[in-house]
Amino acid sequence: MDCSIFIIQYKCSMNRILFPYCQTREFVTRCCIVLWNLQRDSAEKICFHQNSPHMCYVPQKRAWHETNEWIDLITRFPTNYNYLVVLGHGQAHPFFWGLACSIGAVLGVKTIGVARNLLPHSEVTEFLYGMDYPGLQLHRLETKGRQTGYAVLRDGQKRGFYYSIGWRIDLNELEQVVQKIHRNHALLPFLSFARHALSECFSGSPLFSF
Repeated sequence: MDCSIFIIQYKCSMNRILFPYCQTREFVTRCCIVLWNLQRDSAEKICFHQNSPHMCYVPQKRAWHETNEWIDLITRFPTNYNYLVVLGHGQAHPFFWGLACSIGAVLGVKTIGVARNLLPHSEVTEFLYGMDYPGLQLHRLETKGRQTGYAVLRDGQKRGFYYSIGWRIDLNELEQVVQKIHRNHALLPFLSFARHALSECFSGSPLFSF
């Protein structure tokens, strides 16, 4: 079987609502699932979904209130895949348990968390080596002094892609997957397209694909 990854993307528009004793946010969640083939560097399938859950949002605790929603969506999209890559943190989290860990534990599959911003107590530490794609560097990612993953940064830039262990995967395997994702850098422009599609091309259908 080709080494492929199953990617979740999300985009939320929020309306702030003030309740007694706490601030909550009402989410309108639009998400995209992509089946990406790492060997061919191409998308095999892409699906979109919209949901409006009514829940109390707690910062840094997405795993508490989003896991069931994502599980329901993933099970509608059955396919064979090697890794489930979640746009959210894995162990690079103040509690060492992010959304990627929670989803992986429920489904029993290998999961990887990837994010563009770091949460408190996580930091990029030592430079490891230059990657195959020109200008990219691999760095060590630590949370509370413990290595939880890797950071991929461009030369001279401080913000990059932060990959962390989710479920049933170790640092060595995570490093190999990160190298494949950034080998030709083809996946990342596609994800930008998917984000654009979420905001510009969303239909009224609850679930559709192209």
